[in-house]
Amino acid sequence: MTADEVTNGGASGADSAVLLGRAACPVWLNPERFLEQEFNADACVADLRRYVPLATLQNELSSYLATLKTKLVEVINEDYADYVGLSGRLANVEGAVVRMRKPLLELRDKLHAVQEAVRTELNSLNQGLRKRKEVATQRALLELILEVAHVAAKVEKLLEEVVAADQHATATSATSAGGAAADSAGGGGSSLAGPDLVAQCRLLERVAAEVSRLAFLANKGKDLAFVRSLEPRIAAHRAALRGRLSAALTAALAPAAAPPGTSNGGANGGANGGGGGGPRNTAAALHALHAAADLGEAEAAEGAVRRVVVAPLVDRLIAEHKAHGPAGGASAGGGGLAGLLSSILAAVRRELGPLLDACLAPGSALRGLDLLGAAVLDEVQGALAAALPGVFSPGVPPAFHANYLATAAWLRQLEGLCATKTGVERLRAGPAYGALMRRWNTSVYFSLLFQEIAGELEDALSGDKLEPASSSSAPAPSSDPSSSSSTPPLLLSASGALLRCLRRAASPEVVLPPLTDRFLRLALQLAQRYATWVLAATAARREAAAAAAAAGAGAPPGTPGAAAPGGGVGAGSPGAGGAGGGAGGAAASGPAAWAVGLPAEELMAVVHDAEAVHAFLSGPFTTTFLELLPLPPAALQLLTPAPSASSLASASSLASLGSMPPPPAAAAGGGTAAATTTTDGEAAAAAAAVAAAVRGALAEAAEAVRSAGRGLAAAVGEEAVERCVVVVRQLKGITATYRMTAKAPPSRASHYVGGVLTPLRALLEAAPVRRLAPELQQALLVLPVAEGVCARYAALAEELLVSVRKTESSLKRLKKAKAGGEEDAAAAVSDSDKITLQLHLDAAELGQQLGRLLLGAPAAGGGGIGAAGGQEELEAAAAAAVPSFRRLQEVVAPPPGLLPVPGGAAPPAHHVAASAPAFGASAAPAPTPYRAQPPQPPAPAVAVGAGSGGGAAGFTAAAAAGPAFGALGALGASGLDVPLGGAVGAESEGGAGGGPDALL
Repeated sequence: MTADEVTNGGASGADSAVLLGRAACPVWLNPERFLEQEFNADACVADLRRYVPLATLQNELSSYLATLKTKLVEVINEDYADYVGLSGRLANVEGAVVRMRKPLLELRDKLHAVQEAVRTELNSLNQGLRKRKEVATQRALLELILEVAHVAAKVEKLLEEVVAADQHATATSATSAGGAAADSAGGGGSSLAGPDLVAQCRLLERVAAEVSRLAFLANKGKDLAFVRSLEPRIAAHRAALRGRLSAALTAALAPAAAPPGTSNGGANGGANGGGGGGPRNTAAALHALHAAADLGEAEAAEGAVRRVVVAPLVDRLIAEHKAHGPAGGASAGGGGLAGLLSSILAAVRRELGPLLDACLAPGSALRGLDLLGAAVLDEVQGALAAALPGVFSPGVPPAFHANYLATAAWLRQLEGLCATKTGVERLRAGPAYGALMRRWNTSVYFSLLFQEIAGELEDALSGDKLEPASSSSAPAPSSDPSSSSSTPPLLLSASGALLRCLRRAASPEVVLPPLTDRFLRLALQLAQRYATWVLAATAARREAAAAAAAAGAGAPPGTPGAAAPGGGVGAGSPGAGGAGGGAGGAAASGPAAWAVGLPAEELMAVVHDAEAVHAFLSGPFTTTFLELLPLPPAALQLLTPAPSASSLASASSLASLGSMPPPPAAAAGGGTAAATTTTDGEAAAAAAAVAAAVRGALAEAAEAVRSAGRGLAAAVGEEAVERCVVVVRQLKGITATYRMTAKAPPSRASHYVGGVLTPLRALLEAAPVRRLAPELQQALLVLPVAEGVCARYAALAEELLVSVRKTESSLKRLKKAKAGGEEDAAAAVSDSDKITLQLHLDAAELGQQLGRLLLGAPAAGGGGIGAAGGQEELEAAAAAAVPSFRRLQEVVAPPPGLLPVPGGAAPPAHHVAASAPAFGASAAPAPTPYRAQPPQPPAPAVAVGAGSGGGAAGFTAAAAAGPAFGALGALGASGLDVPLGGAVGAESEGGAGGGPDALL
């Protein structure tokens, strides 16, 4: 920018400021803002009111308005004189205007003239184009008429040639046959020799092409009078060609006459599927089929092939099958039907192989013909239904199953003849395919099997007694590889019936692919029915126990009297159950009445079988059923164990999967059109999802059976608890033994303690229980019964101690009042302390017995547990793993200083709880005098070395260094209250030896 521009810019800016009156405005008011195109008064006022009040703003704007008006008047008056004198200085303005308009008017006239000429020429051209178009249309119509007339004449000429050829062939045939007349009204095709028949069929194919062309042209000019007048001639030509074509096709398909002297050979040929006679004229048949396809007579051609070739062949083979097979084929198995269908297919391929290959080839001109469906399949299914109606009857399920599978295999072979996926889809969508599939009444078949299978299980579960399993009721051998090797051992006939029904519901000899979802539902219903049966037994047992308790029977139902332990389920089970039924068994009724009077030992057979059924359902049965699903190989790779799903959520998906037809096999010489990778992946994922849903449904059914069995085991355990508690109630006699008798403190457990767990031992010795795995025995019986017995024992002991202590407190207050406030200073052991000590010894003895049951058997030698006390310590630790037993120990814990002291030395107070389980009736020495001892401070930790004695403290300290103590801690066996921290030697008694391992 130059200095002049800057000066001019500055001057113009100054002039603008003067003109707008900016000099008189305050700083916050910019008049140039009013000249902006996007000026908004509201926004401007809202902006300015932030700086000045509205009153000041109004005053300033009014002052600025007055200044602008003044400036406007000054500007107007500044050039007013020049404006007034402007008209006087302008002269001869009108003349100048006329001179300027003259050339413009001349130019307009010329343009109008050119425009009119162009318009006239354009109209002339449009008229010429319209005339040319009309001429072209008329010419096209004329050419169409000429072509129609030419083609019609050509067709007539070709038909005359056909007639002449027929007459010549007829005359020749009549001369060679000695004057025998031949019928030429139907075309006379059957009297032609091979080359003549091929020539005639080739000529008919040419005529058919021309007739098809004539029909196309006639349809194109259907509005023309000339074409309408030719329609009768065209129809006549078409009818004549149809008749001759049918005769020629029949002659081409019919077998040639057998030469003289070869009747035996002709008979043999007929037996092999040739129909009796020489080979068919395949070349002539192909020309005739091409002619039928060009003429649009596909149905007539298919009917001729079916009538001439397929029908006689099928009828003959069915007659032979009925003559050599079962009577009427009503009960013919799948082998007979499969052989019949195989022979039909072989004969069809032998007779119609070239024709089928030509029709099924990709891009063939004969693709409009459906010989495979309309001629072969339709004739076969109709002939089977008419001649062998028993084939489709579901009255004999095994024969129906075999016939269905044979037919499905035959359909897959038919589909294998198709060269493309479109051909397979066309075959499946055809009416013949649907008619054949509708003849199989699969619903009735499933209903019959459902009644048979479900009825067998219902009969087995509806009995009034529990029948033991026998060799006759064992599952029958099956062709299924999973049935023989994975049959779980069963104790009851009802469970054997369930397994037989489940195997039938998943047997390949029973299940049909369209019924896979229904058989899955049947299997789930069978499992649920068995679970309901077990649940009903559990409910009846609990109700009877509640009724017996309410009636004061004193023992739960099914309590065995003199029955030997471990009797199991035998022939005398109902009698034994009736003898011990008690009040509950006498009033029992209903479908589960058998469970009321049955001994608890025999009820465990149901629990054992429920576990076996669970293992069978979740293992071999699931594998067998998944093999029945029509899953692609890609889906099998995606199968993984799925979490539980809804039992019947997959019914519709499974039905659609089971109803899918099998994939077509690749035909020789042609490949099957493969789906895209995405489609294959989606199909595999969907199939894998269906299989996962099936696996989850079966897992839920198996879990329902196991839960029902374990519920019955819980009921049996509750009964065992009640029988044990009957013995535990004898602890009330301890009060009479030590109250006001001045008897010495106890030194051994009470006599009744040895029989507390006797019912549990008898239950564990029963044959059905011994068949259970040791871990199941512990989980289902030992631990629940021990928990219940100890809990009831603790409650009774606590009630007894509370009552004794209240009575003793009352007696002390009464004695103090009579003695005038003097107290006995002698440190004598009170009656409540004696009773507490007795209960403590009883609990210790119960802990040892309970530990033996939990351990199962004494630990083998070896390890770090010494023979003197290692087994006892293991038993104590195992019993301490039961929470209710620890509670019992807390309830009956004696006061400090009240425990026996061997050799006259008092034990430390902190060792009392730890050494409590070590007291037992069998190991107790002679009575040791008791004396009250003041509590002593804790002793230092003991260092256990190679020669340590294996006591409670030593076992605890040594086990803390090994993995066995961690396992005991996981079981809750941390009841040994011994301070740790001493040095543990490598050869200590409580090391990781056989004892802790035996506990685990």
